[in-house]
Amino acid sequence: MIRNIFLLIMLTIISSASYAEEKFESAYDRVMATKTLKCAYLPYEPYIKKDLLTGKLSGIIIDYVDEVAKKSGLTVDWAGEVNIDQVVPAMNAKRFDAFCVPATPDKNWAEKLGFEASLGGLPYYTYVPFDSKITEDELQTAKFEVVDGYALTAFTKIVFPKAEYISLPQSVSVAEMYDQLRYKKVDAHVNEHISASNYMKNNPNIIRRYSDKPVIAAQMFLVAAHGDIKMREFISKTFDASGGENAKLMSSLLEKYGVEKGSWLVGGDCKTETGDNGEKLCRIND
Repeated sequence: MIRNIFLLIMLTIISSASYAEEKFESAYDRVMATKTLKCAYLPYEPYIKKDLLTGKLSGIIIDYVDEVAKKSGLTVDWAGEVNIDQVVPAMNAKRFDAFCVPATPDKNWAEKLGFEASLGGLPYYTYVPFDSKITEDELQTAKFEVVDGYALTAFTKIVFPKAEYISLPQSVSVAEMYDQLRYKKVDAHVNEHISASNYMKNNPNIIRRYSDKPVIAAQMFLVAAHGDIKMREFISKTFDASGGENAKLMSSLLEKYGVEKGSWLVGGDCKTETGDNGEKLCRIND
């Protein structure tokens, strides 16, 4: 009797697991059925720009994802704008098939989302107020700003482990990050050159790059739901820009949008290496 009950329980568990597996619908299946990829996005020039009057989207990633998808017989539906703190629940709720913004994972993010298809790498530099006289030794224990949940926070702590950190919320704008230097609220900030150069063009003689050698170079990826293996594999296979025609396309778009050479590493310029905590990086030549 006990044995029969045990067998019945086991069969029920197995049947339930099989049913759940059958009922799980990968975003990949929906994409193939509809021939449409639903992308969430977040405006961040020059990757993605949104015209405030017309709502029209443009930028490097818009062109890249649209073109690569087209070659695969797909149409991209830029279905909605999502803030960083809403990416995980949005993907888990299957509101979108992918978060189509260049994203760099830290350990926590990598446990919650699938980061697939390298789009190249961004060299990160240290920025200081324009008139700063801080020395290399002083920089090691200086006051740095970081942003909650951003990979640049982890990078800053890797490169400057003895520094003091002032934390900003995820809702902070890019300009507000650099304004912390402008108003001397912090001594230094680690970030990529594309956003910094845009800020410096609009605000001359406010901040400067401390050194022309990057402190770290991080790879960027598109994002899928962590547990959706089929979708992750599809994103990786289709949109990876590490080489071939995709790398050529990305390079041409960087030129089209006037990205300074060396600010975005594509193809052979990003020689992959892994950091001590599993970070996906591009090797920096000494």
